[in-house]
Amino acid sequence: MAALAVAIFGSCPTVYADSGGTALLQAEGFSYSIAPIFESRDVDRLRLVQAADGSVRLEIRNEALETHYLNHLELLEVMHGSAETALVDELNRLVVVTDQHSLTRTIDRRGQDVSGRL
Repeated sequence: MAALAVAIFGSCPTVYADSGGTALLQAEGFSYSIAPIFESRDVDRLRLVQAADGSVRLEIRNEALETHYLNHLELLEVMHGSAETALVDELNRLVVVTDQHSLTRTIDRRGQDVSGRL
């Protein structure tokens, strides 16, 4: 049963951040690189809080049958206002959004309301 739980978790390196002595899961890397032929840059949003000295402590773990290699690791910082949120779009570009609203209705390309499923 433990092997099944590991297989369900994924086969990607996991990123943890130190939060007051407790490691908190931040991201699972290489979400779209399921085989070497699909190797590409992966940008994941981390919800970090700097330590009092301005440092950030990250831990990359090999937890579940990983077969990936890290070729490069870079920490990007996005400066934005308190009412804004930094996100990553589908092309791994950084975007900052503001004035976010909850969806009241969601229509698919066939014109059907799919709000209940979302």
